[in-house]
Amino acid sequence: MATGTHCVKLPDAQFYGEMRNVTALIVAVATLTACATQSEALRASDSSSSSPGAGAYYDIDPKGATLGDVKVWSNGAREENDLIVVEVSLRMRNNTNEPLVLDLSGCGLEILSTKEVQAVEEETSAGVLSVVPGALERITIKYTLPAKTDLDKVSGFDFYWRVMTPDGPYTHSTSFQRAVRDTGGYYYSPYYYGGYGGFGFGPTFGPSMYYGGRSYRTSPSMHAAPPRR
Repeated sequence: MATGTHCVKLPDAQFYGEMRNVTALIVAVATLTACATQSEALRASDSSSSSPGAGAYYDIDPKGATLGDVKVWSNGAREENDLIVVEVSLRMRNNTNEPLVLDLSGCGLEILSTKEVQAVEEETSAGVLSVVPGALERITIKYTLPAKTDLDKVSGFDFYWRVMTPDGPYTHSTSFQRAVRDTGGYYYSPYYYGGYGGFGFGPTFGPSMYYGGRSYRTSPSMHAAPPRR
């Protein structure tokens, strides 16, 4: 008994009907993605890791003697009530016999862009500002970006902070940039839409080429095959 592969030619009306269904699906996916919550993972520039949320570590030593240490990281940028917020967290350890206090009046966030450095005025905080001797505490500061922030031109953020110690104030700054996930080979997805330029917010229309988690926008006519394994 002969076996083989048989190709069945669809009638033109049925074929074009199926194509219209595929087109409608792509448009629907694009519309849903365009309305999705915008977010971006960040990493501290001082960190040796490039993973999302990677933090930086500092010794608190205003006069050379180490009084404690602090870790600074960001929980990322995300959309909240139609605005973009950036969260920065600190974990502070006190090795002295007196309190260490995070001075919010000496803390702030600046938006770094191609044209200017813009300070963020609106902030809220949650956590313990004063760390008693021998303790370790955490605090998160949330900054709401101005409504007209051009995220396409944002290159990163700079967080400056101050800790009041028995030896005087200790000041520092921590810069944040996008976290890049390079975890796989190139592949092509005609159904993915995303990215305001380099910073990764909002929709751009057209299929995308991927290398791991990083996307590269392509023209609709560009094609690529999955890598051989």
